[in-house]
Amino acid sequence: MRYRSIVCALLLVSAVACTLLHDDSSANTTVRLGQAVALAVGQTALVQDTGIKVTFVAVLSDSRCPSDAVCAMQGDAKIRLRADTTGVPAGQADVGLFDQTSLMYQGVEFTVESLDPWPKSTDGTPQMSRYRATIRARAAIPNN
Repeated sequence: MRYRSIVCALLLVSAVACTLLHDDSSANTTVRLGQAVALAVGQTALVQDTGIKVTFVAVLSDSRCPSDAVCAMQGDAKIRLRADTTGVPAGQADVGLFDQTSLMYQGVEFTVESLDPWPKSTDGTPQMSRYRATIRARAAIPNN
């Protein structure tokens, strides 16, 4: 009987540990060209029919004017995006929210449409785990 209790306790501890170690931020999401997707830091989305995966790697800077302040300049936020597909070297770029930069990779352009949460002067810069970037994948227009 005592061994049964020990085994049950070990199974319970193992189940709890697996639940705590499971990280949904790395779960794949599928998105179509032209569609926007919100990703957490470290999360990846697969662009349907292209085989390209885009990952929100990190927030590099966030100098946006706090939502509860009045500023002379709006500031900007810059995030790192990485794109990759089988058999092709990965591409990476530091993409700004307001500066019209993007990541171009294998005929697909990735832009950042929004970054949440918006900073507040009373809270300071949000923790990295709270950020969500809305990213849009579009077919790149050739420069002819």
